[in-house]
Amino acid sequence: MDPSRDYGFVAVAAGEGLKSVFTDLAADAVVSGGQTMNPSTEDILAAMQSVPAKTVFVLPNNKNIIMAAEQAEKLADRQVVVLPTRTIPQGITAMLNFDPSVNAETNTINMMAAADKVSTGLITYAARDSEYDGKRIKKGEIMALENGKIVSTSTDITKATYRLARGMCKKDSSFVTIISGCDVSDEDAEKVTEMVKAKCPNHVEVSHIRGGQPVYYYMISVGKQFLRLTCSLKNSNSPAVSKCPPQGEFFVVFRRSSPGCSPAGRPGRPPDADGPGCPDRRRRPAAALPPRGTLRRGWSPAPARRQQHRPDPSEN
Repeated sequence: MDPSRDYGFVAVAAGEGLKSVFTDLAADAVVSGGQTMNPSTEDILAAMQSVPAKTVFVLPNNKNIIMAAEQAEKLADRQVVVLPTRTIPQGITAMLNFDPSVNAETNTINMMAAADKVSTGLITYAARDSEYDGKRIKKGEIMALENGKIVSTSTDITKATYRLARGMCKKDSSFVTIISGCDVSDEDAEKVTEMVKAKCPNHVEVSHIRGGQPVYYYMISVGKQFLRLTCSLKNSNSPAVSKCPPQGEFFVVFRRSSPGCSPAGRPGRPPDADGPGCPDRRRRPAAALPPRGTLRRGWSPAPARRQQHRPDPSEN
């Protein structure tokens, strides 16, 4: 254990893209797992023990994994805080709201309060014939879920995703993040992203992350406001904040990578913000980087862009 490290993080996620997102957000260890592939208590405990910090936050990111994480907590040789995040969007939001200047108890309250305000949409398939809320669902049908409840079924993945995202995006929403799975091509994911952009209000920032997760063709995260982290220069060495801006405020934005970095480098920042245009982050191979839109920390909310009208696929 490193006595100089107060906090560390363990997250559970499946898919190389999602693992890279959590690593970018300063997760010390990412345990492979998710729907239908729950990690064992021993796997989570080993990840906890590998983090050289006095206090370790654990984000299960699935309701079926919370119990295993809580069992591992009892066996750990250090303070462990299990944040009961039930979805990947909740886990990402919780980490973005970590504040190194407050204690673990306050962070637990604040991180979960932020996570609970994020809506999660999922696009998956029916594994068997079933019935939900009086409606019959056939094996192989595409199901759209909003915050755990089935809201519609379809035979077309693109249309189901578009309609779900459009329904989740409200007038007071500020961002929509579309996370594509391993069975979705980049072309299809970009098509869905552009369709959603065209129908959301102009002030809503819509972006795409190549998550690479199994089971779910798409995950959709919708929030009502840009999240902001505050920090002071004395805390700039925190594992969750690479550097504080001069004004002492740290914004989270969803925008395309900056041209300030090479394809094999790291996500871009304004050239004058942190040296040569790249943040002080871990390097990752180009193949692990989402090709276009992705979740990034930045200096100010991205400006709204007016979108051209595109036909509604539901009208076809």
